[in-house]
Amino acid sequence: MTAPTAAALVPVDRTLDVDGEALHVMDLGAGPPILMLHGFPGNAIAWRPVQERLAPHFRTLALDAVGFGGSTRHPVHPLDGATYATRAVRLMDELGLARAHVVGTSWGGSLGQRMAIHHPERVDRLVLVASVDAGERLMLGRPDLLTLRVAAMVPWLARGVAGRFLGRYANEAGLTGGELASAYVEPLRRPGTAEFLARFVAATRATGPDDGTRITAETLVISPLRDRIVAPSVQASLAERIPHARLVTIPGAGHTVQLERAGEVARLVREFLAGS
Repeated sequence: MTAPTAAALVPVDRTLDVDGEALHVMDLGAGPPILMLHGFPGNAIAWRPVQERLAPHFRTLALDAVGFGGSTRHPVHPLDGATYATRAVRLMDELGLARAHVVGTSWGGSLGQRMAIHHPERVDRLVLVASVDAGERLMLGRPDLLTLRVAAMVPWLARGVAGRFLGRYANEAGLTGGELASAYVEPLRRPGTAEFLARFVAATRATGPDDGTRITAETLVISPLRDRIVAPSVQASLAERIPHARLVTIPGAGHTVQLERAGEVARLVREFLAGS
């Protein structure tokens, strides 16, 4: 039987109550489940072009983490990394998923690592894309908050800046440059976001390291060699320390490699999850 095309699949926009917190997820496709985790300060839109390419083969679930995208700005549980990993597992419970592949980019990659460390029975295979290292503290600070506050207060300027940067990748996501920029900027304007982000940055700075050598899931590390946010050396170190890990580099690509090279990333993920 021929796999359905992405165009034949209908995305399901879902918001679930998970332990008193509203979590938004974009559910697209059919087959073995993949939980897709975004970076800071993004949201599920970061995975749109890869998600659409994987959907004919997998059930893709792109999550908005608490405080981001369409999820709640009023968490009732802590904001440390391990608790975020537990939230993702509890979302799987609500969706009736005993296990799933986990794909994470940037900060979302560190959440994937923590899921594999603290909940190994729930993670099939792990893919880390331009990933932060959960073995190091992520030292977000005031400059990060200031940038996001300006984006929220002057959205036309933020959309213009984001549009110039992201516009070249919009076709990969099936959007115009303006639509893709708005998908990143508009969630930052939701009530409660500024207060949440201040709490998030403090909690993230206080989150202790986790030991990647405890990861038992087979792991693919995808490293864009022009990444100026997370150094390629971090990716190489992750691949060296995580047992059963394989490193693949993508020359010429930057930190948003899942947008820049969506087709290539989707192919690498598909082949790895299929056992190639």
